[in-house]
Amino acid sequence: MIFGDRTLFSGVVVATIFAVAALGIIIFKVDPFETGELEKAIFFVSFFIALWGIFSFVFLSIRCLWSKRQPFNEAFKSSFWWGLLTTILIFSLFFTRRYL
Repeated sequence: MIFGDRTLFSGVVVATIFAVAALGIIIFKVDPFETGELEKAIFFVSFFIALWGIFSFVFLSIRCLWSKRQPFNEAFKSSFWWGLLTTILIFSLFFTRRYL
């Protein structure tokens, strides 16, 4: 594994932990009926980043269990992009159902 891949993996772990923590704080501390647009934007951004990280780790776990011959850095790179695509699909479906 080269240095850039380790940095990417560590960054995704830290970003996911912070996003889940922010999401928990927003869910338990903010009243959804009295919030402004900024609080809603922070909620959706943290939700997006948390889902992206969670899906990346789910796909990484599946890839590592399914294909043991694939190097970790290749498995993580593809899982990272599949996690992004899955999160974009979920958010697209959510916003399409909500605003159309």
